[in-house]
Amino acid sequence: MKKFALVCVSLALVVVSGCRNPTTSTFHGAVSYRGQPLRSGVIYFLGPAPQMRMGMGTIHDDGTYTATDVPVGDVRVSFQAPGVAPMYADPNTSKLTYTITSGMTSLDIAVP
Repeated sequence: MKKFALVCVSLALVVVSGCRNPTTSTFHGAVSYRGQPLRSGVIYFLGPAPQMRMGMGTIHDDGTYTATDVPVGDVRVSFQAPGVAPMYADPNTSKLTYTITSGMTSLDIAVP
């Protein structure tokens, strides 16, 4: 009987832990600046306070990126990339905001 109870509790823990909402997302996309693809750099996604988690991705020479560990919810986007205006390099001054969901698979970003 104890063994059966232990199995039931273990199974319940597996089911419950698998039902939690993910707190981060991984997705891909393309990024352009003033109508042209960014050819290199890093894109950052900063989540809200108090955790202020940050996900990121490397921008490839064709303007595409894959972002990992991006916090779900509203994020501010910033870049470390050649030729991008300084206001977009700092998440505190960048006005680029997006809502990230756990099921999203892509996000294209056009920086004005």
